[in-house]
Amino acid sequence: MKVGLGLKLQEAWKRNFETRPSLLAPAINAATETKTLDEDVSDEGEGPFKQLAKEPQQPKDTALHVNTSLGYRDECITVDARPNNKGEYVLVKGSEAFDPRQDPKKARKPSSLLDPYCLVVTRRYNVAGMLEGIVLEIQSQEVIRIIREIVTYYPDNSFRMGDTIKCEDPPKLIYYYRHELASYAARLGNDRAATHIGFVLNFLQSHIGHEIENYEAFLAMGLVSFKHMWMIFKPGSLVYHRETDQLYFLEKGTYTETECGPVYALECHYVDYDGNKVGKVKRTLVIKAFSNQRELDMIPTIPLDKHLEPEALKERLKTRAKRFLALRGIHALHHSKKGRVMVDAKTFLRRALPGDEDLPNSHKRGIVVYEDSKCCCKVCLKETDEKPEDYDHELREITHDEMLLCSSSVLGFALGSHKWIQMQIDDLTEIHWSTDAIDRLVLDKRQKRVLSSLISSPVFTEGVDGDVIGWKGKGLVMLLHGAPGTGKTLTAESVCESLKRPLYIVSGGELGVTPQQVEKSLEEILELSKLWKAVILIDEADVFLEARSAHDIVRNNFVSVFLRRLEYFEGILMLTTNRVEEFDEAFISRIHLALNYPELEPWMRKEIWVNALKRFPADQLAIDTAADLEEISKVPLNGRIISYAVRTAKAIADEDKTKLAVNHLWDVVSVQQKFNDHLRSKRNTAV
Repeated sequence: MKVGLGLKLQEAWKRNFETRPSLLAPAINAATETKTLDEDVSDEGEGPFKQLAKEPQQPKDTALHVNTSLGYRDECITVDARPNNKGEYVLVKGSEAFDPRQDPKKARKPSSLLDPYCLVVTRRYNVAGMLEGIVLEIQSQEVIRIIREIVTYYPDNSFRMGDTIKCEDPPKLIYYYRHELASYAARLGNDRAATHIGFVLNFLQSHIGHEIENYEAFLAMGLVSFKHMWMIFKPGSLVYHRETDQLYFLEKGTYTETECGPVYALECHYVDYDGNKVGKVKRTLVIKAFSNQRELDMIPTIPLDKHLEPEALKERLKTRAKRFLALRGIHALHHSKKGRVMVDAKTFLRRALPGDEDLPNSHKRGIVVYEDSKCCCKVCLKETDEKPEDYDHELREITHDEMLLCSSSVLGFALGSHKWIQMQIDDLTEIHWSTDAIDRLVLDKRQKRVLSSLISSPVFTEGVDGDVIGWKGKGLVMLLHGAPGTGKTLTAESVCESLKRPLYIVSGGELGVTPQQVEKSLEEILELSKLWKAVILIDEADVFLEARSAHDIVRNNFVSVFLRRLEYFEGILMLTTNRVEEFDEAFISRIHLALNYPELEPWMRKEIWVNALKRFPADQLAIDTAADLEEISKVPLNGRIISYAVRTAKAIADEDKTKLAVNHLWDVVSVQQKFNDHLRSKRNTAV
């Protein structure tokens, strides 16, 4: 028989079982003092279950009482299963010390020993005579009916089938529902079923009562040992995982040996979304072995009922579950650490695991490993999701209880880092769009008017056909040409703010170094643009824009690939360049709007200074924007450097614990000017 825990705990149970007296007269006989069926049995003994199970009055005579109507006796029996000379296990009375290999005639058939008794304990010995394990078999139909009634969940469903219930070592089913059994017996009073429940509870007491006492004593002090993990985690209960800040439904707990040492593995499920539907997903949480006792607060996963504030936790998770359900589909949001992100589970599962297209989407979540996961063994890596066959693919309607199990995270894409990531829902907030951003652009008035009119046109924002051929001409392509820091990227950002659309920025170098790589990258990016209604900005797109020549076949291929993808593009694409002197004619014909950004003039720089300062509340500024910025605007700085200078100056003012003043701006500008002068002198020396 396979024993659930390690050898030390098994020996502790064995020692406890062999030394503790039974609590009730017909209860299980101790291994070192087994009574025969014809001997008197006393009802002496105390234990923690005496209050849980009411002791029945035993008959004065020693004769067996047979209940002929139900076909079994209101008695318990202990039998030994020992191997005979054929290697077969045979049953003998617990008091008969003999070797069936030497005296096979004394061996009994199982039915002749077990059938008449309501409770049977079988001790299994190996060839060497060593105890291998103990099995409790409940034959009382009253107890079987009650157990099947009160047990709401148990991973091994065999207790609901057949005429008996077998509990192996340790008797976990009885342990987990001991209080329910005791309460049921108390309601029954002196009923025959109460007597049988008393037998069962006293077997538990005589078998592992000492371990239960130790566990409960430490638990009262907020401590638990690794060998008692199985006692604290009841299958069918909710467990709280601190790392994910999430509740899981516990299906089963097992002690397991791994490459990283022994662990207690909690097989659970929770509710998640795969981009198509909401469903149950399995996950295994692990608790690594530890010595002595450990505070519950130090255990990575605990039962919900051991949480300090279980009700407050449940209310918070219900509120978050509503957001989880609302975030199905595609959403542009702000992440507290990653900036702007796209929530899109379906595309995540398709793009993040390109080699697993054959798997259903809901199964691919398993590749997400939390950052503080240190262990790399197979069991610990299962702290993600299980394999495909273990998934329940759909929940047609989320129940009240399942709301508690909703995932604490969603899947998506970080627009800033270009990474597919898992995001905690609590880190996500709505984006506050600056719909007047275009008005603040430092552009020629006519340029600004054309830009504003173009992006608000339904021809481009709603996909109205612009070409007689099916899908051609639906995209909006803009070219932004000018020196660095003149406002090209800011223009793209302002367009997105006005349209309330996400901005996906990619540099020309990120697309690849071969025409094949570029074509694949463009296909993926332009597809995302359509899917997310995103504006795509390809920065430094010079290689795609320069005129083709007969001497550079590779660059010609780049341009051809780019033009082919633009032909059927739907969405808004913006390209920046500052080096192209001769544009390819085929590309020029596909541009809807081209904006040139000249070097900034003083009045332009002044507007940029003013706009940069508006980011801070007025009560944090000591600057008269009408007059104080006149002189500093004459310094030839580009827009990007001005923006950085304002941020740096604000940091200096905060350090000084004063309002931001012009002198703070001049301090930063002076440092920048010295650096610029140094660069110019280096260039002149090189020449």
